[in-house]
Amino acid sequence: MYRSEQAVGRKGGRSDRGLAPSDKLNILRGHEGLCYKVAFYLLGDEAEAIVALRKALMELLRDEAFFLEPVTVQSQKAKRAATIQALAVKQGLLRERTGYAG
Repeated sequence: MYRSEQAVGRKGGRSDRGLAPSDKLNILRGHEGLCYKVAFYLLGDEAEAIVALRKALMELLRDEAFFLEPVTVQSQKAKRAATIQALAVKQGLLRERTGYAG
């Protein structure tokens, strides 16, 4: 069954269990490079980018609707998740360096 058929099935009220974990993993792997590039561009540090990448991929994994979206929408959501997580990592680093707790 194709993703578009699954989306129609869900909207039609039929209950299915969604994609298999291996299918979700493959979809996430397809967006991993993009997420890393975005995070590295914003952070400029490989280790920090990997932290942001992991957080972004976990965020996407928790979003069941993500896996049913067209690839173009998935890419947009992946970029957004990577951007948000990279900025969160940067914010955490700034707080550590300045001692700001607020």
